[in-house]
Amino acid sequence: NVDSISRYVILSLSSLVVVVAVPLIRLNQRILDRSRSQGALTHQMSGLIQTLRMVFFLGMDPKKRAPNIPAYLNPVLIKEFRSRRFGRAHWIVRMMVGCLLLSLALIYITTQYTNQWGVETIGGIMVVMQVSLVVLITPSLAAGLISSELEFDSWRLLQMTPLTSFRIITGKILSVAVTIGLIVLASLPGYAVLAAIDNTLTTQIWQVCVCLLMTCILVLSISALISSLFRVTATATIVSFSVIIIIFAGTFLFWMGKGAPFSVDVVETALLFNPLATALTIMNMPGFDPAEFTRLAPSEVWSSSTEDLWSGFRVPLEAIGFTRISLVVSFNWILTGAISMFCLMLLFFRVRLLTKPQ
Repeated sequence: NVDSISRYVILSLSSLVVVVAVPLIRLNQRILDRSRSQGALTHQMSGLIQTLRMVFFLGMDPKKRAPNIPAYLNPVLIKEFRSRRFGRAHWIVRMMVGCLLLSLALIYITTQYTNQWGVETIGGIMVVMQVSLVVLITPSLAAGLISSELEFDSWRLLQMTPLTSFRIITGKILSVAVTIGLIVLASLPGYAVLAAIDNTLTTQIWQVCVCLLMTCILVLSISALISSLFRVTATATIVSFSVIIIIFAGTFLFWMGKGAPFSVDVVETALLFNPLATALTIMNMPGFDPAEFTRLAPSEVWSSSTEDLWSGFRVPLEAIGFTRISLVVSFNWILTGAISMFCLMLLFFRVRLLTKPQ
């Protein structure tokens, strides 16, 4: 027993010394100061390797040295693309490929279940999925446009540059708008299949695309404005998602109570703030009858024959088969555009206030 205890003590102490000594030897100043090799950049490789990498990465090699910013481009826009998450070109391409796969899934659903569910139901499902994509991605990108600069004190660096407040805010907004626009465009091919199945839906699909555009503008303007009002990115993101969810999901609570306790007029007034409700009304989804929600459904406000137009417009329109043109507007488009313009004006004045010397 005495030999066993002594042997255990010796082994324990020796193992303890070894376990403590190895980290102390490894954690010395020499190893901490040793720089890690960054690898070879693309321009340092041979011409054949550069060509192969360009083909493999589709012209967006992550190890390729970034070129100088041209004078005609907004430097804030390039800075956002190079530093923001999912801003690099290869990440944007990956997101677009993901949206293309989603669009292919929508095309498959459209071709397989149109006879069972109806074209209107399939179109409504596609609209809901696209709007959900915009609502989920846009606030996460736009809520940190200004608040992240204020949180990490990098806004002072922007104040030292000769850039105007207008150029700063346009560069930041365009960085998000380009990303969201590419994602939405990548998910549009499903509508082409829908139009091929039913040619009468062409006008409705164009109107739905306008609703998607107004959705992107509304969500982006609100999120960017909220970003300028808070100095912490997490707070700005939470508030942005809360406001957007109230607009796109909270207003449907009135629709769920249609008839009791809310009347049709009250429900329609609440849904006027929701571009998704307008898109569902255009697609004539069950529960969204255009004859019932007359203010949501687009209506013709102006119409004219091509013969009454200037020849510069008449000749191209008649060449592609148009004999009459009309202007169709929805109350939701007007209200959404007004809210977006108001938010962008407040954002501009807020940024001008922030760029002034403190």
